[in-house]
Amino acid sequence: MSESIITANRLTDGIVVWLDQAEGWTSDLAAAAVFDPASVQRMLQMVQDRDRNSVIDIHEVSVELIEGRIVPTAQRERLRAAGPSVRNDLRDTPVESRWAQGPLPPSSFGHFNIPLCRYLPIRRI
Repeated sequence: MSESIITANRLTDGIVVWLDQAEGWTSDLAAAAVFDPASVQRMLQMVQDRDRNSVIDIHEVSVELIEGRIVPTAQRERLRAAGPSVRNDLRDTPVESRWAQGPLPPSSFGHFNIPLCRYLPIRRI
């Protein structure tokens, strides 16, 4: 019998979240609720209807329980569960600290201040 969890991405920041026992969303995979095949479809439909304005890409993920730990069977889901794969330093960073704080110095993006229309050839028809 295969077991499943339900996952999505939060709309506010894109963070991977899992449905927990209280039918809320958590970013902690260990706190995810594990469903049997009979109940996962019912729960999936319920959260798709209820949470369509707070999360996106709600779907079922097959998992194995290995020594009491939830382990997704698909490689894609293992990568999502591990956190950011580009910058490992963001893995344990609080959400509010993950993004650059503005305003950025003008010298960093000064080359974007050039009006491009002055340098593009104009075609007359």
